[in-house]
Amino acid sequence: VINRMGRYLNKPGAVSETIETVENNSGICEDTEYYELLSSLYKLDKNYSKAFEYVKKLDKAKGRNGDIINQFAGESLRENNSTVASEAYKYIIDNYPDSPVSPFAKAGFAKAKELSIDEKIDSAVIGWKPYSGKTVLYENDLRELIKLYNSFLEYYVDDDLQNEIKLRTANIYKNKLNEPERAKSIYDEIIANSLPNSSYRIKAVLAEAEIEIIENNPGKAKDSLIKIENIEQISLNEKDEIKLLLGRIEFWQGNFDSSQKLLGEVAENLGTDDANDALQLQTFMGTAKNDSASLAEFAKADMYVFQDKFDAASEIYKSLAANENLILLNEAAELKYAEMQIAMENYPEALTILEGITSKDKLNIYDADAEFLKGEVYFYALNDYEGAMRSFRNVLENYSSSLYLDKAREKINYIKSIKDKSI
Repeated sequence: VINRMGRYLNKPGAVSETIETVENNSGICEDTEYYELLSSLYKLDKNYSKAFEYVKKLDKAKGRNGDIINQFAGESLRENNSTVASEAYKYIIDNYPDSPVSPFAKAGFAKAKELSIDEKIDSAVIGWKPYSGKTVLYENDLRELIKLYNSFLEYYVDDDLQNEIKLRTANIYKNKLNEPERAKSIYDEIIANSLPNSSYRIKAVLAEAEIEIIENNPGKAKDSLIKIENIEQISLNEKDEIKLLLGRIEFWQGNFDSSQKLLGEVAENLGTDDANDALQLQTFMGTAKNDSASLAEFAKADMYVFQDKFDAASEIYKSLAANENLILLNEAAELKYAEMQIAMENYPEALTILEGITSKDKLNIYDADAEFLKGEVYFYALNDYEGAMRSFRNVLENYSSSLYLDKAREKINYIKSIKDKSI
């Protein structure tokens, strides 16, 4: 039914109108069809909480023992709706404990809990910053989640499920609790007990390579990545991740030709985050191909940034930015220098640098980046709405072909809405 109504439901307001009509005519079809129709309509309306009411009725009417609810919970999780996903998985655990899907519901409940913690962390972390150091938040919640994940290892014999749980636990230690050694020991287990082309093994090798880089062992990371680089039957995304990290290591080690080759392969898959990162590094190398000494310094700073050593990176970027003989690379270094000040919360210094970039007479390829970032500093760091509006309007007026155009317009509208509420 939904498929046949597709074109009509794409019209503005059509979904809510259809929901109202269907709810007012409960006898138009069999109960199962009615429940299925309404649950689908509410999902189209992004009202997963209301959809869940009809999913429960549909599952019961069809005698599916929680299976339909489990599918719905997974869909909610993929839509990043942790609240409804958690509620749906919990419903299965409480009402269908002997169902074949109950073990999957328990694992799903833990994943929903992790997503909920991630959402809290994301709302607390200053996400507008180009770079920021690692801060441990919601530690007790994370350690309770690890206990929950570890409890599954006792009775889940499926290798893939075991490896998924271990990978999630290791990633929490690495990315959220800042305990790299604990993470490495778990990654080692996954690597030792998985097939060569296992996705979990590839992810574990990549994560462990990142730790080696942070601990100043890029050569060891490179050796590990080379071993998995040409494994067949791994996804394109995984291949790109491997090549991007290898390309960055080659860049840091001054092997610019081999770095360009690897990054070029990644950049072929346009539109992905990995491709954008690869293109940016290629641009840096292209602007300073005749000055390998300065490029090597820039590469060293880039590695420091990866390692969260913002102060050390800042000194190099400052030196490169002051070198007027560098063409384009000094402009990139100047923007990076400002970004390091933001990472270290030196906001007045950052604004001075950014203002210097945008006020120069000659065109700077990073003018739009600097102007938009100025607006972000004014808004988020200094709560200066007028300064933020001025910068975002400058983006609209002076950089009409900029990638920041839509973002600047959204920021202006958001600031206006805040001002209207305060009146």
